[in-house]
Amino acid sequence: MVTLLLATGCSPKNNATRKNMESFIIGSGGGVSGLYEQYRIFENGKIEQYNFETKSYQSYTNLSASANSSVWNAFRSLDVKKFEIDDPGNYTYYIKWENNGTMQKILWSDETALPLKELRKFFADTEFLVKNTQ
Repeated sequence: MVTLLLATGCSPKNNATRKNMESFIIGSGGGVSGLYEQYRIFENGKIEQYNFETKSYQSYTNLSASANSSVWNAFRSLDVKKFEIDDPGNYTYYIKWENNGTMQKILWSDETALPLKELRKFFADTEFLVKNTQ
């Protein structure tokens, strides 16, 4: 089910731009409501929100230059490519990294012994920043 939720659509017009620009996705959801939230953060600071009903991304906001630099520095120092965690639960959190057709995804829940504290902190800090930048 989570795999289906991570499969994302995009319009042909924006597809070429997305393929040429590094991005990562943070998302979470499930639980009693079964609802998910998902955001794609591009290296230029643009953020898109995924609409699960239309199966497409919509422009959400842009990070300031300093906030974008902080997020991407934290993301790169975290080095998500080294993690191999696929442990969804009742309420699942995920980070998905994409660059030039290469993809890595990490899924965990509150019941997961892993991931490391820094992975959880990165997710929480980034999610807070995304939701509070308008």
